[in-house]
Amino acid sequence: MLMVGMGLSAQNTGKITAAIDRMMQQFPETQLRDLYKSFFQDRFGLEHLMSDSAKADEYLRYELAHLEDENLYPDYEPTGYKENFYRVNLHLIRSGKIPYDVYFQAFMESAKAFSPISIEKWEKEWNAIESIIADHYPRLMRRFTPYWTKTNTQCITAKSSTRPIIRTTALLKRKCSKNGYYPC
Repeated sequence: MLMVGMGLSAQNTGKITAAIDRMMQQFPETQLRDLYKSFFQDRFGLEHLMSDSAKADEYLRYELAHLEDENLYPDYEPTGYKENFYRVNLHLIRSGKIPYDVYFQAFMESAKAFSPISIEKWEKEWNAIESIIADHYPRLMRRFTPYWTKTNTQCITAKSSTRPIIRTTALLKRKCSKNGYYPC
């Protein structure tokens, strides 16, 4: 099987298709860049924000202040196929269901004890994932330049998500690449 040769087992291939199906079911407008962001965040988290608590606090408060009134997202959703992190809907914080201090502490703790993979391993993994997407979801294949492209040395920001990442199943740490390869 092609995916096994690329470092992904048949079991992981099944998990990848299940994760894509889940995302597409929740968000029918899903595009390749959305899948990339979810799979990348699953492997790297948001430590480039979490390593500086003042910057993370500023980021989170900005997101809360600019949060749209309409709540279109689930309370939480797993990232990628390994489900290393969960995106948490900020409406839960704004409404007081989750106190800000409790969430912020969990947000910061989610960066601890996470084993990193190298950008080279990620590139191979993404290429394998992209092959699965091309085989099973050809409509999603559009021109797309992944954020780890060597010419990219700064964080590329897209429209801010209303669901920052939080690790809820275990506390993990990920040291992000010092080269700045982040899909914000």
